[in-house]
This record gives sequence, C-alpha cells and structure tokens, in this order.
Amino acid sequence: MRLPQKNILMAQYNSKSEYHRYFAMYFLTEKYGSEMVERLRSSFVSDIDLPIRSRALEYLLVLDKNNLRPLLRIRFRSDSEWSFRTCLVDTLLAHYGQPSDLKSVIDYQPTEPNEIARSLIGYSILDFIPPHPMISTSDMIDSLISYTSQLYQYNWIKDSTNYKTYLTELENQKRLIIEEENVR
Repeated sequence: MRLPQKNILMAQYNSKSEYHRYFAMYFLTEKYGSEMVERLRSSFVSDIDLPIRSRALEYLLVLDKNNLRPLLRIRFRSDSEWSFRTCLVDTLLAHYGQPSDLKSVIDYQPTEPNEIARSLIGYSILDFIPPHPMISTSDMIDSLISYTSQLYQYNWIKDSTNYKTYLTELENQKRLIIEEENVR
C-alpha cells in the first residue's frame, strides 16, 4: 500500500477531524518513528480527543519510554478524563514503579475528584508490584540501596536501626558480588 505524501499526512494530523488525526498519527509514526516523538508528546498532552491521547501514549512507550516517566507523573494529575487518569497511574506504576512514583500516586489518590477513579487508583496502590528490573545484580543492589534510602525518607522504614541494618546488608552483598566477579 502506498502512503500519502508527508505534507498531506501532516495536514491531516492537524485536522479538526479526530478520524484524520488518528490515522495520520498512525501512518506518520509507522513511517517516521522517532522523528514523531515531539509531535506525539504534544498530542499526548493536549489533544482534545481521548483516543488520540491514548494512542500517542502507546507510541511514546515504544519510541520514547526513557523520557516518558516525568510526563506521566504530571499527566495523571491533570488529564481531563478520569478513566485515562487511572490508565496513566497504572502505566506509571507498571513501567517504572520507583518508590517515588508509588508515593506520588499515594499522595494524589485522596485528591482524585472522581469517586470511581479514586477507588481504582486505590486498588492499583494495593496491588502494586514493582516491575522486574533488567539490570545487572550489582546495579540492582545499588537500586535497592537507593530505594531503601527513599523509603526511610518517606518514613516507610520508621526505625533507624532497621534502616542501617538494611544498608549494611546490602553493602555486604554488593561487596561479595564484586569480590566474586573479580575472582572469575
């Protein structure tokens, strides 16, 4: 199938018709990929139609996942559609799931104006399981050390003795791994 010219697709991308914008976004993203990231970010943030914002999010997760987290943390608080706000919370927690992400969702949840969304976000908090990291063991331990510090700052680890014990154990594990790697 032969695609329309880029300038025609760009005109449709800026159309008032949701249908034209949706399919222009599809064709342009399929053909130009990462060149479309800024335009997709704009659509994700400001398009008036939910299907366009939703599709832009899907493309951004593929094309710009490493830079999407801060935008998600802003958007779940301000999107006009309550159903999409819950989707954004779930996306943030499933794809990134840092302690600071969970804390921002926990802090936001009581202020969510829609009762259904507030309830669904509450379930997302209760069911939260951090995503599996795709990093080395040493980097994972560094992350656990960082998470432990964040949890202590958030007062989720309340006892300073436990906090110090956790840090000592993690540092010992890291040292053992480094020693084992050096032996190989």
